[in-house]
Amino acid sequence: MNSEAMSDVYIVVGNKPWNRRVFEEIISKYPGQWRFVGSREQLTLEMVQTLEPRYIFFLHWSWKVPDEIINGYECVCFHMTDVPYGRGGSPLQNLIMRGHHHTKLTALRMVKDFDAGPIYLKEDLCLKGNAEEIYIRASFLSAQMIRRIIEEQPEPQPQMGEEVVFKRRKPEESRIPELPDLQSLYDFIRMLDAEGYPRAFLEYAGFRYEFSRAALYDGRIIADVKIHADSRGKLMTILVVAAHPDDEVLGCGGTIAQLAQEGRAVYIAILGEGITSRYQQREHADQAPVEALHHRSRQVAELLGARDLFLHNLPDNRFDTVSLLDIIKIIEELVERLQPEVIYTHHGGDLNIDHVVVHRAVLTATRPVAGCSVREIYAFEVPSSTEWAFGQFQSAFRPNVFVDISATLETKVRAMALYESEVRPFPHPRSPQALQAIARRWESVVGVEAAEAFELIRFVR
Repeated sequence: MNSEAMSDVYIVVGNKPWNRRVFEEIISKYPGQWRFVGSREQLTLEMVQTLEPRYIFFLHWSWKVPDEIINGYECVCFHMTDVPYGRGGSPLQNLIMRGHHHTKLTALRMVKDFDAGPIYLKEDLCLKGNAEEIYIRASFLSAQMIRRIIEEQPEPQPQMGEEVVFKRRKPEESRIPELPDLQSLYDFIRMLDAEGYPRAFLEYAGFRYEFSRAALYDGRIIADVKIHADSRGKLMTILVVAAHPDDEVLGCGGTIAQLAQEGRAVYIAILGEGITSRYQQREHADQAPVEALHHRSRQVAELLGARDLFLHNLPDNRFDTVSLLDIIKIIEELVERLQPEVIYTHHGGDLNIDHVVVHRAVLTATRPVAGCSVREIYAFEVPSSTEWAFGQFQSAFRPNVFVDISATLETKVRAMALYESEVRPFPHPRSPQALQAIARRWESVVGVEAAEAFELIRFVR
């Protein structure tokens, strides 16, 4: 790398909404040429080699960075502890659980071992507020530290002191344990209150209670509580893996809503960014419509009753240009994190190439080996893709499982209406009238008022 020739080029990497916000509001206005990377799929060695950046700054990142990037470029991450104390996963939650009210935000050089690199800077960070407020505060503090690093270019110094490694938390650890006092309970709720994190919860008398927006004063806690019916003894965790925003609604929107009403924990993963294929070049795509589409996805997930939504940024209608292994790893990480018993995903015979790739990636990521949580896999149809293949590719869609969505068909139609850029006028298959007609068609097959159809791919009793 010729760092002097490209000393004014920088990359900022972050996978949280507040990372992009701080980049656009502050960092992008610093001297030099700046590029933001918001997903793992965008962070490729080829892209980095093209830009030849002086630094690559990681604000918040959930995945391992390829060794070729770490070894070939000066990569700087921001870790929320006074390292070497607090190396490892879930630093914020571990700090609060240990009673810390303040910490250090450490800028350190990334090396092969997590959080073990030499240190550029440390700044004080207050741990008041909920998790999302703290993460936003840390992002803005990171922006100030980035300014110092590009101006002063300090030489990072080795870590000194006793090493303490934190353990990454699992979703089931969000269950509220026995705690000694209100302060401890308040801390437990607030440390999990951020987008993309499993909220603190209790299960009692057939219901699951999830807590957020907590406040402690006058000897009491005031919080928002989301209550789900809990169907005990049944498969409770379902993952929907879709290629594009709107596929989850077209394929199984009514089923998602029905399962959520029954108390199942339904999670949605949308792997593609959506709509950028409508531009001549992906890099020329206007990001405002993409961000608006993702905002609609969050509204849809809330309307349908999903517990959480995971948005990725694979290139729209170009999944075949991405390593299949990279896509498989995205799904493997979701399965490892959520431990779903049931997955709904695309059919392998669709016209759309992204749907085909996702189908194969799901099957590969959920191979029925010992320890795999996935017991059932269902393929759904996507109007304007599945039927337009006309059975000319892989085996045609042959539904053999049907879900009664009589009570949730209108919810499905309303959810699709939120995707204003994707809805088409009748007789297009993505019109409201066509969606109702499809549900009525399957109604006539299985004798209910409205249904969604699926092809069973695998069932392990």
